[in-house]
Amino acid sequence: MAYVWDGLSLIFLFSLLMLMASVFTPKTAWFFKEKSKLRGAILWMSTALLSAVLVTEFAPKAPIALRENATQKAAPVRAGSNALPGYILSVKKEEAGARLFLVATLDEAVEPGVLNALALQVYAAKRGHNYAQVFIHWQIRTSGKETMPWADTDYENGNWHVRMRTPEN
Repeated sequence: MAYVWDGLSLIFLFSLLMLMASVFTPKTAWFFKEKSKLRGAILWMSTALLSAVLVTEFAPKAPIALRENATQKAAPVRAGSNALPGYILSVKKEEAGARLFLVATLDEAVEPGVLNALALQVYAAKRGHNYAQVFIHWQIRTSGKETMPWADTDYENGNWHVRMRTPEN
């Protein structure tokens, strides 16, 4: 499907070039029996406008840059508080429109209910609705090397799956 949007973008650029050429010659009015500079300009301007509208309105949004790291800070969770803990989020891998793999690092372990709320917050922040599958690996910040994810939240086919890891698995 990406080929369609790339093709429309190329048609837009080509029509702009032909619009500039129509200022100098009437030969750009390809589909008219009586060729004129004005008819060529109108043809290519309308083609550029149509392709620009189709691409901007109906094409999927541009994927998040892989080099982007979003850091979100929030107040620490206290008993009886609705505030969510802060986390550091990075994009591990992205396949436009298909899959998004994220790694989120927390300062400390949280309860499953808080993890669900964090997963929904990350999903909304990274525009997860543009992907068929979203995988979030949650890690706890440690002073050592990279460790296995502490928890996983996966979004597939409209369903959320949350898996909390224990030391055994």
